[in-house]
Amino acid sequence: MLAALSPARLLDAVLVPHPATRWMSSPELPIFTIWRRHREHAALDAELDWHGEGGLLTRPGAVVCGRRWTSGAATFLDECAQRLGRSASP
Repeated sequence: MLAALSPARLLDAVLVPHPATRWMSSPELPIFTIWRRHREHAALDAELDWHGEGGLLTRPGAVVCGRRWTSGAATFLDECAQRLGRSASP
C-alpha cells in the first residue's frame, strides 16, 4: 500500500502500529530465533547461529505470528511509534 502512494501523500502519511504488535531488535543476540524455537518447542540444543536480529510479533485474530526483521525495520517502527507517543515494547 505504501508503494502505491505518491511522494506527496507519503510525506503526509501517518503509520500507526496495531495495538497487538510488538517488535524488538538486538545487534548481538538472535532474539527472534530463540523466541521461535521456544514457541515451536524445538530442541534447544540445536546449533544456533549467534548473530544479532530483530523480530516483529503481532496477533491478527487470536493467533500470534512472528517474523524475523532487520534492525532497520525495527528502527523504522520505533520512529512511527514515537511520533504517536507510544513505546515499542511493553
